[in-house]
Amino acid sequence: MNKKYYFVFSLILVSLLCLGFSTIALGWSWEEASEPYKGTTINVLTIPHPTAIEPVKPLIQEFEKMTGIKVNMEYLERVSLGTKQEMELGAHTGAYDVMHMDTSKLSRYYRADWAYPLNDFFDDPKLTSPEFVLDDFVKIYVDLVTMEGKIFGIPFTGESTIIFYLPQVLEEKGIAGPPSTFEEIEDIAAKIHNPPDFAGFGTRARRGEGMNVSCNWAAWLWGYGGSYFDENGKPALDSPEAILATQKYAELIQKYGPPGGGDFTHYELYTLFAQGNLGMYLDASVFNGIFEDKTKSSVVGKWDAAPVPAGPKNRTTSAYSHAMMIANDSKNKEAAWLFIQWFTSKDVQFRSSTIEGGGPGIVRLSVMETPEYIAKWGSNNWINANVESLKYGRSDYRPTYLPDWPQIGDTIGAYVQEVIVGEKNAETAMTELNKWLIEFMDEKGYPDWLPNFLKENNLDINRNM
Repeated sequence: MNKKYYFVFSLILVSLLCLGFSTIALGWSWEEASEPYKGTTINVLTIPHPTAIEPVKPLIQEFEKMTGIKVNMEYLERVSLGTKQEMELGAHTGAYDVMHMDTSKLSRYYRADWAYPLNDFFDDPKLTSPEFVLDDFVKIYVDLVTMEGKIFGIPFTGESTIIFYLPQVLEEKGIAGPPSTFEEIEDIAAKIHNPPDFAGFGTRARRGEGMNVSCNWAAWLWGYGGSYFDENGKPALDSPEAILATQKYAELIQKYGPPGGGDFTHYELYTLFAQGNLGMYLDASVFNGIFEDKTKSSVVGKWDAAPVPAGPKNRTTSAYSHAMMIANDSKNKEAAWLFIQWFTSKDVQFRSSTIEGGGPGIVRLSVMETPEYIAKWGSNNWINANVESLKYGRSDYRPTYLPDWPQIGDTIGAYVQEVIVGEKNAETAMTELNKWLIEFMDEKGYPDWLPNFLKENNLDINRNM
């Protein structure tokens, strides 16, 4: 056989083995594993994620045919889903077997005993495919669904924080490359900022615990050497480091952000960048698909990505993942596990990320290394920027281990936004915020358990670069 064709044939064979055919050789099959559960119906409640759920919808019938398990899918947007999900879980209805896992609510679900730990499934050779290798998942995404050694969900999509930029704009100003530090963000933004039509830099500013300002502001908190709590487990958001971080974050938006940027979310920002009106944009990595969509973007092929820049004392990224969990009250846990396992399998991850309409935010390392994935998403330095940023992910980037984090995070966002829009200076806002947080946590009984919890789980420690 011609050496060239032999190499191509070998590459195809290896890819097939990696993406779903090796289970046959290993003596495990979906048909055999699901035999005891044929005829079972499972109910799934999740979000209509545009690039991670929508592309998989047509494939679910394959799972049903292969396993004999009927899957009823219900989709709700994030806020409505959260409300309904907590009502169902709190009432112990058992109406849903598989539910969306918002990693910011993991601690709440764990302490309420609403989510079923999945660890025992991993070692069950009858239920779990040999291809389900936990080490093949991006580690930080798994960390985000882990509490005290137990895993309560399996990630199906994820993201990091990276910086998008317009290289031509930088080149025109004689700037060699993208920023690698917070200081360089400011220096470059000052040179390219040309208001009101062109802003030098953009990042989220509107209050919010996950979707908005507290998501990106935390990189500055850690980057300047701050932390949420001190060594005794007491709130430390009035520390000099936290005050300076907030001041610097606000100044970037005030000086170099777009008009009205003090109340911008990701939507306004990625729209501006796609229109070519924003020079640098720090946010979730998954927006690259928008920038390469000719129907939505005027910067197709004209942008690049770089890893999250470093602060003076630390570099960290807002790693985030969406996951699927099994409700503790489910009566069909084994069938539910088979579905989650299939949904997050290499084969489904591969197809959902490479077909039309699919997205890049997959969780399987082996799929990220396939030629097809690289061919679709490897331009603009995006894969390198995302993978490099994920190295700096930390599960306590936001303290979602706090059962009341949604309220705490939203309140943090409110105070930070007050600084951004100039209603308060950073010292006043952070002092008031820390006072509120101490009183709130005392009322909720956090001092009784949080200090030991932080020490036992090695959390909220500022790890210098």
